[in-house]
Amino acid sequence: MTSPAPSSDTALRAQAVWKPLRQAIVESSGFQGWLQGRELPSQDSELDQLVHRYLEQTLSHLAY
Repeated sequence: MTSPAPSSDTALRAQAVWKPLRQAIVESSGFQGWLQGRELPSQDSELDQLVHRYLEQTLSHLAY
């Protein structure tokens, strides 16, 4: 059984939460230190991927 596709209203609310959260992460000292030696992408989709990678690595380190 598949789950229903999210409504556009749900997607808009998720986007409204994600953008400020992503911005706060990008401005954090932890992210800035992790970013050293890397370019900050100008496209939202590339920035999303970079933030996701940072979060995955951070959470995996915290799990140990």
